This record gives sequence, C-alpha cells and structure tokens, in this order.
Amino acid sequence: MMKAKHLEKGNTIGVVSPASPSENRSEIVRAKEYLENLGYKVVIGRNVNKTKGFTAASEQERADDINEMFEREDIDAIFATQGGLWICPDHRQTGL
Repeated sequence: MMKAKHLEKGNTIGVVSPASPSENRSEIVRAKEYLENLGYKVVIGRNVNKTKGFTAASEQERADDINEMFEREDIDAIFATQGGLWICPDHRQTGL
C-alpha cells in the first residue's frame, strides 16, 4: 500500500476543485490563509473559482488543474475543495 508522506512546514499544497465549486469564493481565501499561517505554501488551481452548471469549470479545465498539480514537482500534496462526482473519463492523465 502506498501512503502519503507527512507534510512539513514549508511544503506546498495544491488546491483543486475536481467536482463541485465552493459555495463561497471567500472559503478558498480563508483556507489558503489558514494553511499559510500553519507554515505551508499554497497553490490554487487556475479554475478553482470557475463554475459551469453544477460543477467547478468545464471537464477539461478541472482535468487540467488536477493533472498540473500531479505533474508539478513542487507540489507535495493535493487538496480538493469539495467532494462530489468527477466525470472526466476522456481527460484522465495516464502514466502518473
């Protein structure tokens, strides 16, 4: 079984919205400030605050955000803003 590494101060957390958007954009700002106050660096996905229907951004934009976070070597953890159903079968990154 693969386990995530323990996060340490100075590590970088990527934040994405792979399903539903946050109800209030201010939640993202407050969460970022909170994590930074704990000593982490925070990178917000480019499409976190977009909305398309009941999802956060288009399928392609949501897939781009999460794939970018997995590809970036400076990202130590990825946090999702909310749970929900993520239907992007044509946009999944393979070989990670």
